[in-house]
Amino acid sequence: MKKLKRKEQKNKSYNKYKEKYNTSRIRSPKSEVSKSTLYKRNQRQKMKEQKEKQNQYKCRSRDKTQNVRQQNNQNDDIPNAIFKNKMAKSRALKRLSDALPASPSKKQAILKHYMCVSPTAKQSLKRRVHLSLKRF
Repeated sequence: MKKLKRKEQKNKSYNKYKEKYNTSRIRSPKSEVSKSTLYKRNQRQKMKEQKEKQNQYKCRSRDKTQNVRQQNNQNDDIPNAIFKNKMAKSRALKRLSDALPASPSKKQAILKHYMCVSPTAKQSLKRRVHLSLKRF
């Protein structure tokens, strides 16, 4: 009996002060938002907009580079479209210059002979691709 009475007393006191303690934790819908909360919300929104702008810029630049690559692949007149990037082209040029002899007269003779014999070199001459021997 004593336990039940005590339990009832606890429940009464709990229910009596329940509203007092719970209202501070739960906000009413009409409560005002603090300045710091508004500031943080605006900051998050700005960051989100910046990320969207960056993504749009990246997409646009990707589309531009893809369009340029497609145009380069369509136009076989451009010799730069053969290599994937500048580094691949420079590696190929380095291999060529290393393979050629050291003396300029021998280099010139070999390249002249190659231009007359090779069918790919003849095609490049038809396309008006000028080779400069200064690099070698």
